[in-house]
Amino acid sequence: MSYKLFSFLMLLCTVQTIQAQEIADTLDLKEVVVTHSKSSLPLRQTIKPVSVIDRKTIDQNLGKDMSQLLQEQSGIIINGAYSNPGLNKNLYLRGAGNDNTLLLIDGQPLTDPSGVGGTFDLRLLSLDQIERIEILKGSQSTLYGSDALGGVINIITRSAGDKAIKVNGNLAYGSLNTFKGQVGANGTLGNFDYQISAGTQSTDGINEAVDLNDTGAFDKDGFNALNTQVKLGYRVSDQLRIQPFLRYNEFEGDYDGGAFTDADNQYESAVLNTGVNATWNQERLRTYFNYGYTQTQRTFNSTFGVNDFEGRFHNADAWVNYDLKEQLQLVAGLNFQQVQILDDAAAEIDPSETIISPYATLIYQAEKWSAEAGLRYNNHSTFGSNVNGSLALAYWLSTEVKVFGNYTTGFKAPLLSQLYGAFGANPELDPQTSRSFEAGLQYGIQNQGFFARASYFNRQIEEVIVFAFGPGYFNQDQQDDQGIDLEVGWRPNDQWQVAANYSYLDGEITTVIDAEQDTTFNNLTRRPKHTFGLSGTYRPIENLLVSAQFQYLDDRDDLFFNPDNFFAAEPVLLDNYYLLNLYAEFQLLEKRLTIFADLKNLTNQSFNEVYGFNSLGRVFLGGLRFSF
Repeated sequence: MSYKLFSFLMLLCTVQTIQAQEIADTLDLKEVVVTHSKSSLPLRQTIKPVSVIDRKTIDQNLGKDMSQLLQEQSGIIINGAYSNPGLNKNLYLRGAGNDNTLLLIDGQPLTDPSGVGGTFDLRLLSLDQIERIEILKGSQSTLYGSDALGGVINIITRSAGDKAIKVNGNLAYGSLNTFKGQVGANGTLGNFDYQISAGTQSTDGINEAVDLNDTGAFDKDGFNALNTQVKLGYRVSDQLRIQPFLRYNEFEGDYDGGAFTDADNQYESAVLNTGVNATWNQERLRTYFNYGYTQTQRTFNSTFGVNDFEGRFHNADAWVNYDLKEQLQLVAGLNFQQVQILDDAAAEIDPSETIISPYATLIYQAEKWSAEAGLRYNNHSTFGSNVNGSLALAYWLSTEVKVFGNYTTGFKAPLLSQLYGAFGANPELDPQTSRSFEAGLQYGIQNQGFFARASYFNRQIEEVIVFAFGPGYFNQDQQDDQGIDLEVGWRPNDQWQVAANYSYLDGEITTVIDAEQDTTFNNLTRRPKHTFGLSGTYRPIENLLVSAQFQYLDDRDDLFFNPDNFFAAEPVLLDNYYLLNLYAEFQLLEKRLTIFADLKNLTNQSFNEVYGFNSLGRVFLGGLRFSF
């Protein structure tokens, strides 16, 4: 059925309707993205497909958190998005593992070397501080290095604005004794600009683990979070701009002992992220420099005792964007990364490793077609050298219709916690390598008039790193994933906007049994084969907006690590489910004040995102947003 839908959309996109010219006239060709090529590029000229969540969309989803908003995007699953608010949130982009999608904030990697998989905790990110989110699916290792086998999500924080001072914020309260508050100020004074914000959130939560015998003795598991950000900017000259930043986030929460197991466990984390961004712009040469330092401290206080984890991450990236000719552009740079975990009980005390990576990409832009070719050399302090590359092509059949395709290879080094950590470490692990192919068709530009995109992808990862109780971390042979993403958006006028997406995902892992045979099996745990989303926004009068979002997720496989059977992995099936969410807002005082109400899981669906753990029922959040 999915391939029929794919064929139908391909046909739909090639048909020239009587509205074609009207749609073309609405295209905002000034909208730019920065993640695609590490420099500002008009959205229409991107060779690889890019999805953008803009500030307007974020404002219209004030009742959601980062994980819930991301899950509404095509090809993204956030396991735990609608479970207990304090439960871990695991991100899967086109089925790629949680540690194979690179998170950036203002172009700088968000990495936690001390965490499982090295992934950054989504619970520490606040939508209140974000201007927009750019999503690139598929391997982006040529420009962004390790961790980008599945794709890149770049979180771009709010800008300074052109006034001397502007104050914004919000307050909200709702179900589960949930409170949310944020206040910020930004402005520009001559050559100096600033953006400052602070926010807090707390909730009593729900019973995280399922009370299988309905004893009524399981307690609720809540959390408290704090988010702060200071971003300054100084324009030294017409060519040079320097932007230091500082972010500090805290999270404290309760968690249970596992599936169907209540426990009085506590988790604390604190993340300091600081650094500087600088740009030097001349007529044909644009030079960029980013440096970021991240310090992470995490503490688990559980029935197993107190366990502390601490990580350090340095990232320095310098690159140029040079217009060789009118249609030919060079992006070339050098990236340095150092990761370290502070652990005197590890197999290697306070282990660290570095990656030094020069890279270059050529981008050719003609009237009808575009091409991109890139190479990256990775020199790893433990695993030696590795080269990966990319080739992408795009051709405009007409003003609105584009065909595109790309082929990329990627590299993912084992993490320090996998090599030397306290749980299942294996210093003999090999790096993961990948090959990825994508092809598709696009009509129009996202958020403008009518938009449709259909993509097919195929990804192969070799030497996949997996974990199992007993052996710990080890390499399996080969992971093969493939699927389809369909996206459609329609904005017939200023009152209505409708969007829909469908994703199909299939994958299997191949393991060698002996020299004569091997075996394959599906291992896309907690990732549905079919997902479907539909959303609509209606503005009956200028100051009133109402919207609805529907999402369906198919059956998913899961594993139950049974404590009564020495934690042996037992396969289980999670039933399909759907969610219906509603949102409404009314603007006052010349749109400076907005009152909003958000209702999630309107039909009070009962479902499980993780076997043995509860999910949210019907929950409400209401409040106000202001900007003066």
